[in-house]
Amino acid sequence: MMAVPYSVFVYGSLMCPDVLKILLGRIPKHSKAFVNGFERFCVKGYSFPACIPASNSVKSVDGLLLEGISKEELQMFDEFEDEYTREIVKVSLFPSPEAKPITGTDDTAVQEADKADAYMYIWNEAQDILEGSWSFDRHYLPKKKEYLVMCDKFVKEYREEASS
Repeated sequence: MMAVPYSVFVYGSLMCPDVLKILLGRIPKHSKAFVNGFERFCVKGYSFPACIPASNSVKSVDGLLLEGISKEELQMFDEFEDEYTREIVKVSLFPSPEAKPITGTDDTAVQEADKADAYMYIWNEAQDILEGSWSFDRHYLPKKKEYLVMCDKFVKEYREEASS
């Protein structure tokens, strides 16, 4: 179990500030990040993606590391991401411009990424409905308006259930 407040790695519609604002009522502190050993796919007929373990550890998925997520916010994410299983993964933060270069094996300067443990939502439904690589611009943005309406409806229903 991770310490409170929690960190969550997001790689799809939860990277959109408007979605976070609707779900959480705020935009948490966040950093660009990636996880190794996963692949991101389109879910047929939907604007959101799914991540599953990759066939090799060389593959990675980029996204955002959300920090300062409360227990209540994490529970809301659990309900929102009901086709997924929340697991702890090792997240690498993209190096900042101030990061000190280290020498690579091929004598080029590379930057070492900071790593952190975070929760990630991993697809737990049938994989036969996954197809092709998912893109925020190509798959989410064209359906953003409808997606935000769905998020608003979800929050109202979630809060209604929580208060009863």
